[in-house]
Amino acid sequence: MGAPPDAPARRLRAWKLLLSLVLLAVLAEGAGFVVLWKLRGARPSGAWVTEQLRARAGALAEEGGAADEGSLHRGPEHLRREVLHPYVGYLPRSSARIRLDDGVWLNDPGFDRPDSPIHDEAEDSLVVGITGGSVAGLFAQHGRKELASQLALHPSFEGKRVRFVVLAFGGYKQPQQLMALSYLLALGGHLDLLVNIDGFNEVTLHASGNALKGVDRAYPRDWFFRAYDAEVATPMLGELAYVRRQRAHHADAALRSQLRWSWTRRAVWSWRDRDLARAERALEVALRAEPVADPRGRARANGPEALAAIWRDSSLQLHRLCVANGIDYYHVLQPNQYVEGSKPLSAQEREVAIDREHVYGRHAAAGYAALRPAGEELLGAGVAYADLTGVFAEQESALYIDDCCHFNELGNQLLARAIGEFVLAHTE
Repeated sequence: MGAPPDAPARRLRAWKLLLSLVLLAVLAEGAGFVVLWKLRGARPSGAWVTEQLRARAGALAEEGGAADEGSLHRGPEHLRREVLHPYVGYLPRSSARIRLDDGVWLNDPGFDRPDSPIHDEAEDSLVVGITGGSVAGLFAQHGRKELASQLALHPSFEGKRVRFVVLAFGGYKQPQQLMALSYLLALGGHLDLLVNIDGFNEVTLHASGNALKGVDRAYPRDWFFRAYDAEVATPMLGELAYVRRQRAHHADAALRSQLRWSWTRRAVWSWRDRDLARAERALEVALRAEPVADPRGRARANGPEALAAIWRDSSLQLHRLCVANGIDYYHVLQPNQYVEGSKPLSAQEREVAIDREHVYGRHAAAGYAALRPAGEELLGAGVAYADLTGVFAEQESALYIDDCCHFNELGNQLLARAIGEFVLAHTE
């Protein structure tokens, strides 16, 4: 028996249906690619998507998995890279520390390592401490070798092995630098020289965090979220933790999906993650704006002059502590792009490094205006202090890399050169 008369027609309809499905899949993939391009603002790649998925899906795993998910309740995301410390406020988690090629642990104060340079008192060693916030931490990463080369130019340091101790971490502000050195010395540690690079955090971070919560200006950054009022914050923090877990689980599902190579599947993830990210940011803003019953610090002034006074007095105490322990102390006011006339900004810097609406930018100008006369008082008290806000004044190359305060490797090299010259000018 031959095939039914309508068999060719059925086969034709099947082929048409298959081709339609293929065409629909191609169109969906193309649309997914376009959506991702629009969401990213640049041409996406499979590697980029996978990197984003892994970073988001690994947010919980970085903190030790489900057993440590409680730390997700703590508000701003940077707190998830930190752990509380009883004397310096907080330290980086072990997973957040970077080991440099010469064995230095970036952002590790060396408080708990028996091989730390703080225990090196050999005649041929020069133990140099770097303290401050994230700018000082990046300086330790990108500028320390140039600083060591500068120090080697002086007969007193020639031939010595320069070892660095990093007492800097993102968000540190006075009196955390003072507390870090005090703690190091209390543990029997030793430094030959201490360079303090700070100023920006002291006059900007309080206004954007603790001041909104009525927390004292001398407390570490975002202290409310580290030791919050459970009655006020717990409900909103629970919502924030839920949204963050949703982002992590959504990314994990996209990574495990059999369609993980599909641009359509990737676009669905990206669109959903964008909505969740908006919800996360909204909750963080609401948390920061939530009124707090705790009156800590409300009776004290929070203006630029009051913040500069803590900076000045802490540096003066650092100086005295160093003198008492045979440490040469050098304090420099860090450069910043919001200081008017401090650098001719390149087109790239005007695009990425300046945001006049940024809370930091709004407070930096008034803050630095208060820091400068406070710095003059440090000089009058005998502190080896230098205002390096103009160190980039003749540099037209792009140095600043974000709208906060950080600069690239060239910027760190230039700062290292200036600090080296400053130290040598004060070394007998």
